[in-house]
Amino acid sequence: MWEHLNTLRRWLNEPPAAVLAQDNPVSFYRRIRDGAQFYLGLSDTTMMHTEEWHFAQLGMYLERADNV
Repeated sequence: MWEHLNTLRRWLNEPPAAVLAQDNPVSFYRRIRDGAQFYLGLSDTTMMHTEEWHFAQLGMYLERADNV
């Protein structure tokens, strides 16, 4: 999970990502969406559903509620 997050973060900080955001925002946001969904899938299927997993879920739902 950490490797995937780090790869996505590094990609966002590279100049080609900024160019893609300007030239083709749909592809740019699709890549971000796919990366986020991949991370959520990884965490849901590889982590034991213990206190740590519930804490991550709580953070996700708090962020969703804050954006509504």
